[in-house]
Amino acid sequence: MNLRVSYPLVVAIVALCTTAPGTIREIRRAVIGWESGGPTRLGSERAMASTHLTSGSNLHIVVSPSPGAVSEERARWQEMTWLTMPTPPTRGTESDLVPEKADFVLAPDGNGHTPACCPPDRWRKVASCLETSRGLWTRIDRTPASTVSRNECLTLVSPARELVGIIPLFLLAGGCLLLGGFLDLVVGLVSFSALMFLPTVFGFAPGPAFAYGTAGLVVAGCHFFGRACPLTRCRRRDANRTFNIAIAAALFVFLVFLSLSHPLLVPNGIAVVGGKAKLWFLDAGLPAGWFSEDSWALLVPAYPPGTATLVLSCFSVSGGCGEWLTQLIGCAAMALAFLAAVSSSCHGQTARIAGTIWLLALFLHPVALKTGTQLYPDSMSTLCIVVGWNLLWVGTERRRRLAWIALGLAGWFKNEGILFAILGWIAWMIAGFRLEQRRLHFESFYRPFWQNAFKSLSMLAIGLALPLSWQVAVRIAGGGLPDYDSIWNPNLQQACAALKQELTMTLFKPWNCGLTFLVAILICVFRRHPQRFNCEDAGCLETPTNEVFAALLFMLGCLVGFSWIYGCSRAADFDWHLLTSLSRLLWTPTLILACASIRWFDRSR
Repeated sequence: MNLRVSYPLVVAIVALCTTAPGTIREIRRAVIGWESGGPTRLGSERAMASTHLTSGSNLHIVVSPSPGAVSEERARWQEMTWLTMPTPPTRGTESDLVPEKADFVLAPDGNGHTPACCPPDRWRKVASCLETSRGLWTRIDRTPASTVSRNECLTLVSPARELVGIIPLFLLAGGCLLLGGFLDLVVGLVSFSALMFLPTVFGFAPGPAFAYGTAGLVVAGCHFFGRACPLTRCRRRDANRTFNIAIAAALFVFLVFLSLSHPLLVPNGIAVVGGKAKLWFLDAGLPAGWFSEDSWALLVPAYPPGTATLVLSCFSVSGGCGEWLTQLIGCAAMALAFLAAVSSSCHGQTARIAGTIWLLALFLHPVALKTGTQLYPDSMSTLCIVVGWNLLWVGTERRRRLAWIALGLAGWFKNEGILFAILGWIAWMIAGFRLEQRRLHFESFYRPFWQNAFKSLSMLAIGLALPLSWQVAVRIAGGGLPDYDSIWNPNLQQACAALKQELTMTLFKPWNCGLTFLVAILICVFRRHPQRFNCEDAGCLETPTNEVFAALLFMLGCLVGFSWIYGCSRAADFDWHLLTSLSRLLWTPTLILACASIRWFDRSR
């Protein structure tokens, strides 16, 4: 077999085999979830509290004194916040309880313990959870409110209403993709998200008419923009289009199977972005003290609102139901990201099989499955990064300029999206300078270096305008990220610990990242020996190798940037924070490396 074909195929099969155990675990977990009730399966404490707490209930949560229960307490806080919105529960010790301001108290009740803050003459116990040794107390003088069983709501009402709620968003995505392409899809989703945020700013809850009207306006704008600027569209016929769409559709169905095996899970993406959307819908705008009060810290008010406003559009149509089918937004985003990656990378005989398997292995990784099925903002930011990066290397010059906008818009969904965009520009310009210096066969590929740098930076600034405006507005309003210090004051010990973990995951245990980091290094090393790939002239590898070189610089920049970010963390549970979030951050640059490597193998003929 030709080595050019066998190398990527072996890498793809190894990546798929190393991913398979984690994928099988996720499948088993989903099967157990379906057997346990699927969408009606609630957490033990939430099932206990849902029959008593109503929207607007004043709840006080007595936190556990154990220092190792930080993540458990955070999950409990998220569950109870989802039930009591738009009134946030208070948290603290028993002495922090103000009886006149609380209707319920959730406190430990192990071994028959009765909280000192709940004397029997004023409080009575209404429920208990044996699994977590927690009890729910209510004031005796409180008039019980009529409640509806959450299970009944989920089985009879919510699914149909949620299905209606996600229709405008899916119609918008389909219309932009069919009328324009992936670039139009990214711009359309961000435009729709920004417009859906306007009712929150002006203090009213959007209704179905606003959501449908906004979606139609964005699709129409996409259509007219395409007619006015036809050069921004790619009309190339892709022989593998049907095959790629079929694989992406199968991936979407698989993600749906995993996602719908459970309702709201904590802590996860929908508990935060869905919690924001639910609060904004119920409270008809931003609540008082949204950026400054600690009671809303759980929902991370300073985090970019891109994904939350997409969920808000679903709530506006469904009437506030958005816990189960709304998770399909993340599934669709991941399937579209896969379609964008495979459509721009897998064209030739080599890449159609090996490249597709390699990319599929990355998207079946447990990290990617968790990101897509639990509605983390990473799914939307990854879509923007993949579309933007691929257009830089396979698009026309006009589309290459617009690709910087897609890269910059990633910051509207995730803070790290701004870092991705800036590092992508730096890596691309270093690679361009390197190619400009060599001046082999590709003098026309780049314009004069500084002129090209200015044009690309200008387009990137346009894409970053919306995310940076959000960051500035948050700081003016007195907000900031909880558990983070200034970026100028990192903890070097934490930064080194994060960097060590990053190198372990990418270099010393390369199977955690689909072998992409190791393969990219080998490509950049062996590019000086083109005869190994049946190539007579070293220059014939220059353009695809340059992309791998840029992607590798991008990855290295991300490693340094992530370690610096973790160095600024002041979270009490830093080890847990690093363990649960680092793999999601590394997944996006890993995908970029894979796309670049696949194109290198396909073009090095």
